[in-house]
Formats: sequence, structure tokens, C-alpha cells
Amino acid sequence: MTRTQSLSLVLGGSCMAVVITLSATGRLDGVFAAQAQNSPAQLCGNGVLNLRAAEQCDDGNTSDKDGCSNKCKVEPGYTCEQQDGRGDQRSICTETCGNGVPQRIAGEQCDDGNRAKGDGCSPQCKVPFGWRCVNPGVDPNTDSVLGPRSLCTKMCGNGTVDVHIGEQCDIAIASMAEGCNQNCKTKPGYICEGNACTLLCGNGKLDVDAAEECDDGNLQAGDGCAPVCRVQRGFICDQPNNGDTQQPSVCTALCGNGIVEEGSPEQCDDQNAVNGDGCARCKTEFGYYCDNGFGHPSQCSLLCGNGVLEREANEECDDGNRVNGDGCSAKCKPEKKRSSSSSSTSSSQGNDAFQNCPNNASCTKGFFDNKCHEFVVDCDDGHGGFTGPVQTGNACGNTACAGSCVRCAGGGSSSSN
Repeated sequence: MTRTQSLSLVLGGSCMAVVITLSATGRLDGVFAAQAQNSPAQLCGNGVLNLRAAEQCDDGNTSDKDGCSNKCKVEPGYTCEQQDGRGDQRSICTETCGNGVPQRIAGEQCDDGNRAKGDGCSPQCKVPFGWRCVNPGVDPNTDSVLGPRSLCTKMCGNGTVDVHIGEQCDIAIASMAEGCNQNCKTKPGYICEGNACTLLCGNGKLDVDAAEECDDGNLQAGDGCAPVCRVQRGFICDQPNNGDTQQPSVCTALCGNGIVEEGSPEQCDDQNAVNGDGCARCKTEFGYYCDNGFGHPSQCSLLCGNGVLEREANEECDDGNRVNGDGCSAKCKPEKKRSSSSSSTSSSQGNDAFQNCPNNASCTKGFFDNKCHEFVVDCDDGHGGFTGPVQTGNACGNTACAGSCVRCAGGGSSSSN
């Protein structure tokens, strides 16, 4: 006679149900079944998927970040499957990002079937700024994406100004291409409105935000406002009507406006473009002095003839005039002494020097040469000729050389300074 009896044994802390068969003699005939009933913590990691223990996966270890956590849960961004569909084989876990199927439940925004950079779907299956990804349909029951991989395109260059991502223009729009950069932002000096970009410089409106210094309504050079809307050297540009920026700038040349502009390279400005008048192209000409008084154009005069010996102007003498034949020429150079070609007589009265002018000639101004040691009297014959001998000594006893005394034919006398 054979009878069956169940026993419960505790071996090493594990509870095991053992089914045994005993013979009529009471001898152990065999073990028919055994089933370990370990705790969930002991089951996770054994490589056998135990659904009763609420395991989602079991990859044979208790490591994290490999797709199956240390609690046998599928980690975000992974999918786990059983080998050959058998529960007694360890789980195989793979990352969902890059498999071509966007998994929203895993936090994926896109999945283009790879994990490459710069193609619109990042290695983390996120859509970068400036890109748009079109995903296949989504199963409303599982929230899984159906169909093929994500199709991603760059928004800048798609022919549409996508304002919601900060685009100001789009380089694919022909009328915007010139003023739109590769990031779909407006280039400096342009304005993009509607579907067109136009140059700010040259539109006749001063745009300070675009760093314009002037805008005269054209792109010509040499008129004071350069083609890049910068004030050209030697010009000044103002806005009319008390600074109205909506009107074209008015530019005038600094040289020739009658004002020596502060900070400019001008040395003078006589409000003309004539050379030889002391100020040429707003530079003081050699041998001239220019008075740049406030409120009037420069007034230029020759240094020679001002009565001041200007060594810097190469003057060798300066008798206060620019008359030839008086010992100091019109160019402030000493003249040679002239000898009389006609007879004359001279006498002295006191310390005065006298000269009789021949042939009804009239006396002209006398002058001292060589620091008053020689006194010369010129006589004008009315035909541009001068005669007269040299008288030595200090005239009129004036040791300061302040004047000279001359008596002409007929007994007349004159004094000159």
C-alpha cells in the first residue's frame, strides 16, 4: 500500500514545500515536486521573470542604469524583452532613444532612428531649439507612437518666419535673403518687415539703434554721409527741423563753412576755396597769419609787413610795410643800397639830414638801415625811378630811430616815421 504525505521544511531560511511518496513499509519513494518560495528581494536579479513578484524585467543583476533597475523595474528610456519570449530567461534591455519609435512615456520628443547630433533630434531624443520634428501617429491606448521614425527639419530656412521661436526673418524667402543671417535674425543695417528686408542706410531716416551717424537718403560717397551711413571726415551732418530723425540728414563740408571746427584738422577757414589768400584748403599758407576769431571767417594777412621780424617765416627785415625800394623789400628781404645818378647837394642842420631832390622830384619816406647807422632818402621822379645819396648819422638826433627829418628842394622839410 502506498500513501502520499506533504511536508514543509525550512532550509537555510527558505520555505520549501516538498511532496514525497512513502511505500507501505514507510520507505521514502521519491520527490515529485519542489517550488522555492523566496521573498521578492531575493527573486529580483536571478534572471527569471517573476510576474507574481511584480517584476517588469530581470536581467540577472541588480545594477541600475542598464535598463532594468535593482528593483527589476524598466528604467525610463529603455525597453526590456525576454529571450525567445520565455520567462525563465533573463531580460534583454535596450534604449528606446534611437530605435526609430518615439516613446512619449519614456520622455522622448522625437526619435529619428539614430543618436546623431545636429539632425534635429538629439541623442537624448529631444527636439533642439530651431527645429521641428513631425512624429507618426500616437496610439491613444498605449501612448506609443505608431508608424515610421520622426522627420525633423530646421525651422530657419523653411520659408516661414516662425516668430514663436524668435525668428525675425527667413533666409529661404528671396526678398529677405539679403538682410537675414543664417540664424534667421535681421542683419545690422537692415529692417525686416512682412516678407522683405530692406537697408536702413539710405532710406533717409536716421536710425540710431542701427548705429547710423547720418542718413541723407542715398548711398553715394563723397557727399558727407558715406554709403554705410557714417559721417565722412571733413564734414558735419545735422538733422533738419530741430533734429527730426525722419528727415534726410543735411551734410556740409567743414572746410569752407567759415568756422574752424573744434577737434578738426582745420588751421583756418576763410569760407572760400581760393588759394593764395592765406588759407588754402583750411590750412594756413606759408608766410601768413590767420585770425580765427569766433563768429567770423578766418582773416589772414601776410606776416611780412606787420613790423615784427618773423624768423619762422624767413623774414630778414620787416619795416611795417610791403613796399619795394625802401631798404626792406615787399618780401621782407634787405635791398641793396642805391647810388644817385644825378648831382645833388647835401647839408646838415643840427643832426638832421637833408637831401635836395633833382628835376622837380618829390621826397619820399626816409629810413634807417643797419640799426640807424645809415639814413637813406629816396626821391621819386614820377616815373617809378628813385634817386638819392646816402646820408650817415642819426637823423634829427633821434637815437631811438623813431623818425627821420627830410628837407626837399625849395627849402621844405618833412618828417616820416
